[in-house]
Amino acid sequence: MPTYKYKGRDMHGKAVAGTIALASEKSAREYLRLNDMFVTDLYVSSATEEVKAPFFRRHVKLADLVVFSRQFASMVKAGVPIVQTLESLAEQTESPLLRSALQDIRRDVETGTSLSAAIGQRPRIFPEMFISLVRAGEASGGLENSLEIAAVQFDKDQELLERVKSAFTYPIIVLVATALVLTIMLTCIVPVFAKIYTDMHAELPAMTQMLVSISYMLTHRTPFVIAGLVGLGALLRYIYRTDWGRLLCDRVKLGMPVLGPLNRKIAIGRFVRTLSAMVGSGLPLTRGLEIAAGVTGNRVIGDAVRGVATEIRKGHRLSDPLQRTGVFPNMVTRMVAVGEDSGSLESMLAQVAHFYDRDVEYNTKKLTTLLEPLLTAFLSAIVGFVVVSLYLPIFSLGKAIMHQ
Repeated sequence: MPTYKYKGRDMHGKAVAGTIALASEKSAREYLRLNDMFVTDLYVSSATEEVKAPFFRRHVKLADLVVFSRQFASMVKAGVPIVQTLESLAEQTESPLLRSALQDIRRDVETGTSLSAAIGQRPRIFPEMFISLVRAGEASGGLENSLEIAAVQFDKDQELLERVKSAFTYPIIVLVATALVLTIMLTCIVPVFAKIYTDMHAELPAMTQMLVSISYMLTHRTPFVIAGLVGLGALLRYIYRTDWGRLLCDRVKLGMPVLGPLNRKIAIGRFVRTLSAMVGSGLPLTRGLEIAAGVTGNRVIGDAVRGVATEIRKGHRLSDPLQRTGVFPNMVTRMVAVGEDSGSLESMLAQVAHFYDRDVEYNTKKLTTLLEPLLTAFLSAIVGFVVVSLYLPIFSLGKAIMHQ
């Protein structure tokens, strides 16, 4: 994703400058316009001008943002001045990238830049949701509440991340173990049997011949195999980073037999939770929808939400275009409709988010329970296939020996 440097003026006429990482120049200009900035200069930043960061990590971990936002909200609530708060937070954080950003923000605030403007110039560090909440808090005089909302959001995202990671830890371990066992058998055991069968002039069944061919490729064409795997990985990475490739992958995620429904629930849960926070902070509904679309983690659902925002600008209610997308369950659209009619949209969205949080937790536990025996059976089947393929020609060795 390219990084753009921009210069312009905010809604008060004050000069602002910074960097922003978005998919295109059009997206960057639209983002800045929605954040009340008049752009006078916008250009792609060179690689040497990008934010300095450790080689192995270019983003702040979610766990660090959880701790940071909690501490930030507590210190603002206690009445500690912003400059001193930023200085203390920079000293306490364990993330070098976040520490450097907070030190820069403190210097900007000391020179007269608003907190929201200073944070908004660092989109690589702080999510768009956090930047918008800080901006809304400053404008309404409720920075403390906005920071608390952000802390809750980060906390929920961290819980969800840990839940999903715990659900897939065992499957990943089993798959890695399967790949390791299979590699050892193909490179160490299969060649021994292949030599024996060749010396005996044994006729190999199709499955054994396939196994021997794969083993030959791994042991005698190793550089080509490695180059092919690296090339395939690079190709898939390139496809995923394109708009159509990301859209295709996200459609596949939603259509998978077992994981599809879980992926949909995770994305919808993120959407309604974020939208509830945006509505509660006083942001316009269209702006809240745009921010919520960016945190769903799924391009299909994100594009549907952006389409809803377009319909809202034309004067439609929220529930009607949500239902027409065909992406959201009836329960979500009906709860939204009730919230619109009763004037309690934020509360209804929060209830929906709570329901999806519990549903995702239940489904991840259920998925973990289901996957454990399935993966064990899968590993057994793979090893069994290799063993059967190796020993199957033994039954015809007697004939081969008699003809010698």
